[in-house]
Amino acid sequence: MLELYPRVPFGPANNPGSCIPWPQLVSRFDVPWLKSTFVPDQRTRFTRVQEGIAAAQTHIDKLKAQAPDAGKVGRLAPNGNFLQDANDHILEMKIRTHAVQQLVSKIIEIRNGLGKLVPPILRDMSRASLTADTLRLRVFDKLSCLSRATLSSLAGPDSRAGFAALKANYATMLVHLSAIELTAMAQRCIDDGSADALPLLDSIRVENFRRPKEDRGFLNASIIQLAQVPEFDQASALLDEVQQIDKQANLAWAAFLGQTDKASMMKMANALANKPSLDALIDGNDEDE
Repeated sequence: MLELYPRVPFGPANNPGSCIPWPQLVSRFDVPWLKSTFVPDQRTRFTRVQEGIAAAQTHIDKLKAQAPDAGKVGRLAPNGNFLQDANDHILEMKIRTHAVQQLVSKIIEIRNGLGKLVPPILRDMSRASLTADTLRLRVFDKLSCLSRATLSSLAGPDSRAGFAALKANYATMLVHLSAIELTAMAQRCIDDGSADALPLLDSIRVENFRRPKEDRGFLNASIIQLAQVPEFDQASALLDEVQQIDKQANLAWAAFLGQTDKASMMKMANALANKPSLDALIDGNDEDE
């Protein structure tokens, strides 16, 4: 027996424990819902991540620009040379180290604050991406889209009833066709390529599948492969966008973490002795990243 699954969840379908309720109640999974809700919600999440990272980066850049330069500790000789003894050098390093450690602490504080905002958004973006996989397999696969294809003239409150009656009429007509005639009709529908031909093409697929293998004129997989189904094409592009946005958000967050992790910040402090000034020290750290 084949297994049936609960309705498409918001999150990984193979791990219901990681799912959460849909942000908005979904009455029907269709292309209008993808366009009006599912994809815009993912775009909004991405915008929030971008804005959070941009604000944090602006704050960090402002701190860097405002960081005081420790300057030089020593004395100017009458001949114009700047002299430093061992104590001057040690004092200068202490002052510079203290200044950079203060900056590091402030940057880490900004990062930790953003760390409370962004990861929950990224988790929802990941859930949406995993949901897109489930929708692609169970709702917007080509066979399902072909089965739902309706004539434009049937749009309206009675469209489902009219579509069912239409396909019932097609089934009655097709059952008496020979394998050669059924194959020829399938080819004509494929060549037609219009939305109006899709209900008949799907009825032909069902009739061909119903017949014993020795009475079939073609493989059903051929119809699924060759049919031009607008709903499938539109849904695929929208689901791809949801998953691409998720990847972009994770890359942006990873880049920000790489620039502000504790290892990078401590490297900034430990490199003091080889840097002529605080500004050069910070700029050099950015280049390393």
